[in-house]
Amino acid sequence: VTLTILPGTTVAFPAFSDGTYGGTSSSLSELNVNGTLIAEGTPENPILFTSDAEGSLYRGEWAGITVNGSLWLKNAVVKYGTFGIRCIGEQNSDQVHIEDSTIQNNFGNGIDIFAGSNAAVVAIVENTSILNNQGIGISSRAHSGATSLSATYCNNTITNNGLEGIYLFANGSSGDPV
Repeated sequence: VTLTILPGTTVAFPAFSDGTYGGTSSSLSELNVNGTLIAEGTPENPILFTSDAEGSLYRGEWAGITVNGSLWLKNAVVKYGTFGIRCIGEQNSDQVHIEDSTIQNNFGNGIDIFAGSNAAVVAIVENTSILNNQGIGISSRAHSGATSLSATYCNNTITNNGLEGIYLFANGSSGDPV
């Protein structure tokens, strides 16, 4: 399954509400993609993921974006979630590519990348601002067996996050993070 979001789109999630009572949070709306999410805006027409609350906005008004598969995000803004982006890679073809975007004002981590199930996952985050999140700016974790996570982070601004700017972790025989 591939979900493509067009340039200039605003995806506004109901604040503090989840009519389905499912997903990672039974009380907050979220975007869950089991497959590939392609959200490529342009500098003139970025894509916005946020809460639908008017007036004062608060961290944690919606859950965030979870992708079980691959993510292609360019010229996009993700803000006011419980977390910004959570990517779970468990297939060798899974990739995470975030470019020219802003991940800000989330309650937890800005970007959370997890590789597991002996997959070889590639993650690239470049020319992106990750700021004012209460958790880690970018968290990268590889777990179990022969799992590998090849992470390239370059030309990013990672500032004013509540915990570490970048966190790398490898567990089991998955080797050292590079």
